[in-house]
Amino acid sequence: MANTTNKDEAVQLELQVESRDEATVNQVASALQSVDVKRWPAARMDPLTILAIAAGTAKLITALLELKEKLSAQKNPPPVKVSNAAGAELDLFTATESILEEFLKSSK
Repeated sequence: MANTTNKDEAVQLELQVESRDEATVNQVASALQSVDVKRWPAARMDPLTILAIAAGTAKLITALLELKEKLSAQKNPPPVKVSNAAGAELDLFTATESILEEFLKSSK
């Protein structure tokens, strides 16, 4: 888990990547190298790969926006959803910094 201060406690999220393609999933995971990433061995349904990510709020926002930018540059990026412990979901490609801030506040 990332080192955090009391002001920026770690938040855990689930990233749902609609792809089983190893190259695609590895690209997503490597784009998130600034946060703690764990890959679940089996997803609830195919084709879906689940990555659990955790870090402080500011670090997660930066990492998710960078991932969005990298994936948006691809011709056919995989759909990616972000879920929190309460079950709320967010489409990564419609997320903005302010939307992510509110989403992460509700995740604590």
